[in-house]
Order: sequence, then C-alpha cells, then structure tokens
Amino acid sequence: IPPTIRHAMHLVQALGEKYLWVDAFCIVQDSLEEKEDQLKIVWVIYAQAQFTIVAEEGDSAYHGITGLRGIPPPRKLSPQAIHEVSDEHRIVELHWHSEKGWNPWYRRRWTYQESLFSRRRLYFGSSGVHWHCVELARIYSGLVLNSLGASSRFYASYL
Repeated sequence: IPPTIRHAMHLVQALGEKYLWVDAFCIVQDSLEEKEDQLKIVWVIYAQAQFTIVAEEGDSAYHGITGLRGIPPPRKLSPQAIHEVSDEHRIVELHWHSEKGWNPWYRRRWTYQESLFSRRRLYFGSSGVHWHCVELARIYSGLVLNSLGASSRFYASYL
C-alpha cells in the first residue's frame, strides 16, 4: 500500500472514523467504460463524506502525507491584511492562500471535484495543515490565530 494511503488510514483511525474511500482502490481502473461511469458520480462520494483528506504535495501516492507524523517546526505566518469586525473579532488573511496553485494537488484534473463538492477538507501541505468546512477555516503551521489575533500553540496528537 503506497505511503499516502497508509498515512490516510492512520489518520482516519486516529480521528475515530471507521471507513476510508480511496479513489485508486474504489474506482475500477482496468475498465475504461466502468471507470468513466464511476467518475461521473464520484462527486456524490465527496459531497457525502465526513471530510476529504487532501495531500497537496507529491505527484503520486508514494509521496506520503506531509506533516502527519511528528510536529513540524513552528512557521511564521505573516498576515496580509487584518480587518476589524468588532472589538472582539478580527478577520486575518494569511499568506498560505497565495501558495495554492503551486502544489501538485491543484494541478490535477480530478481534484476540482474534491474541492467543489467536499463539505469538509483537511489539507496537508508544505505550509502546514489547513481545515476547511462551510463554517470554519483553521490553519496549523506551528501557530494558530484565535479570533482576537493572539497566537497560541496547537499540537494535536495525530498530527
């Protein structure tokens, strides 16, 4: 089993989930007709998934998931802009957004469906671990900004 899939299995288990759907194993690869039929409905899988694991780096399943094992050194996150919403809340835009498009994941054709239809995505890449869902985006790069802009360490046992 390639490292990326083994790492995903470890992550799913650590998060208490029971199932992992892997396109390379779950989509028929040796019948073009069956594969095309399955690819037409794969968006349903992404839409109904608890979350989608996105391994941004690497050109194949043999790269592994960056940042899953061990804690990477803290990274500096430089805000691009801070918008005051109220005395208690600020919106901070961070540089990692500009790195999208440079990672191999963003250059693959099928990842558009993952991004468009997945309600929750857990990204692992060179700039850290990013969580996106319809209600929240959280970034781990050794530093997490809370709603007041103060920094705090964030170390999860499974990251």
